[in-house]
Amino acid sequence: MDRIGILGLSWRHVAPEQLGRWMLAPDELNERLPRIAAQLGVREFAYLATCNRVEFAFVAAPETPLAEYRPKLWQALTARAPSPGEAERALRAWGGEGAVEHLFVVAAGLDSPRVGETEIAAQVRACYEQARELGLAGPRLSRVFEEALRVAKKVHSLTRVSTGHVSLAELAIERMRAVGGARGPLGLLGVSPMTERAGRELTAAGLRLCVINRTLERAQRLAAELGAQAMSLEEFRARPPALGAL
Repeated sequence: MDRIGILGLSWRHVAPEQLGRWMLAPDELNERLPRIAAQLGVREFAYLATCNRVEFAFVAAPETPLAEYRPKLWQALTARAPSPGEAERALRAWGGEGAVEHLFVVAAGLDSPRVGETEIAAQVRACYEQARELGLAGPRLSRVFEEALRVAKKVHSLTRVSTGHVSLAELAIERMRAVGGARGPLGLLGVSPMTERAGRELTAAGLRLCVINRTLERAQRLAAELGAQAMSLEEFRARPPALGAL
């Protein structure tokens, strides 16, 4: 499993609309996926694209370090060589056991915005079947995908992960109800795709928010959208406001 690699990005790293930059046109997949695999110099290659992630799984050649595949994939997708560090900043990478674990977590819905959602397992299966049809799923990649799908099914059959309140915002709302409501605005620490999504859900539920971020300008932009307060992290540390929860 030490030659398994995954490159890509998800809702945790960029806003959903930015994922489209890395997606391949559906009607070009049969032609582009084998070509990208050849550009990377790999024989086993799979492509997973959803509204929350774009990821490429592959089996690295024995003579090629995993680190070399990130700039190669960048060039294959953008048709230009990356500047120093550009590919590393844009694309996340998982290798070996970490890549296998990541695929298991994704297939089980544990890395989704709504933890435990089941649609992702079907999307992972479709990704695997597509690779098989194109002759890109050899023994190593097949073993990893098949085991990931088995584990996903087991996770959902043995746990209640797909039921109840499981998103970040839902957990916060449930907690506020349990303690009798917030006695002040909720502090939303950091501005990221995940906290932006949570902020919108919390605002829709009628909760007041205070957006706190290292950069005040980013906090102000999100706060303006949510009708919330905004504070820099420095100000929050120096003069912490009365919050119902953080």
